[in-house]
Amino acid sequence: MTIKATYYGANGWLIELDKTRILIDPWLNGDLTFPPGDWLIKGELAKEVEIPRSIDFLLLTQGQPDHAHPPTLEKINKSIPVGKTVLPQLLKLFNPTTVLASTTGGDITFTGLINNLIKVDGSVEDKTLLKDSSASLISPEPLKEYKFEKN
Repeated sequence: MTIKATYYGANGWLIELDKTRILIDPWLNGDLTFPPGDWLIKGELAKEVEIPRSIDFLLLTQGQPDHAHPPTLEKINKSIPVGKTVLPQLLKLFNPTTVLASTTGGDITFTGLINNLIKVDGSVEDKTLLKDSSASLISPEPLKEYKFEKN
């Protein structure tokens, strides 16, 4: 299997596994702001990027604008599978033995204004994501090394 990874900046990646193309957390155009507005925080891209062609899956690791960027998502084909529906499909397609959760936060406690605006939908405890898979889901611990053997 050929694996390619293209980094788009911020949290964005295009992962290609043979002919399957997975776009992850794209912020490719427009400014990045969080509610209630850009006075709180605003990000600007140095250069806008075209939406990649022939995307099979869109994987959003969380629902905040730096992962699920509304102006970018508006330009992506709405028929591409996204969100919690993608993980079960990827598990079925690739049959991995392990899945690492990438945005669980580790040993971090958040406080402050922005934290009060964050809504959580889904977690590593959501066993329905793995219902038809033998894969184990790991919520990684900070500074712990994980080794995986190729089968």
